[in-house]
Amino acid sequence: PSELTEDVQAVVRYDRTTIEVENASRAILKQQYAVTILEEDAVSYGFINIPYDKSFSKVRNIEAAVYDKNGKRVSKIKSNEFEDFQPSDYPRLASSIRLITARVGYAKYPYTIVYSSAKTIKGTHGFPTFYVYPRSNVRVEEAQMIIKSPADFVIRYKALSTDVDTCY
Repeated sequence: PSELTEDVQAVVRYDRTTIEVENASRAILKQQYAVTILEEDAVSYGFINIPYDKSFSKVRNIEAAVYDKNGKRVSKIKSNEFEDFQPSDYPRLASSIRLITARVGYAKYPYTIVYSSAKTIKGTHGFPTFYVYPRSNVRVEEAQMIIKSPADFVIRYKALSTDVDTCY
């Protein structure tokens, strides 16, 4: 819709996070994300960044592609185009913190980047923070976090500045 693209640099088409709790010691986090880059100043919104802690999680099934303004796939991001490294801003004591990243782009605007990943998590000591994009030059079409868990698994959360739709 044109009202989504007026006076912005990028549009998040969808940001879907699903956490499937198998038990108290294992969960699967699945992410699906699509963003349309409308102009050159917004290319950083299309960078793929997947943080993880190698002591507690394993990332798998990363898929990514770039689509032109007509929805035609113009490139598929290959696994060797992703870089896995330790961010320099983490102290040595947190050496298990890692980041999988890819710098994705296309020469003709607008274009859309779509990616998905799955992360196996040991334990359920903390799920990622979920927020709708807090920038004025980016619009969001859809954002959601779904947590699927056994009936006896208690989920504690704190919602700030939002109306949270919870289903039990």
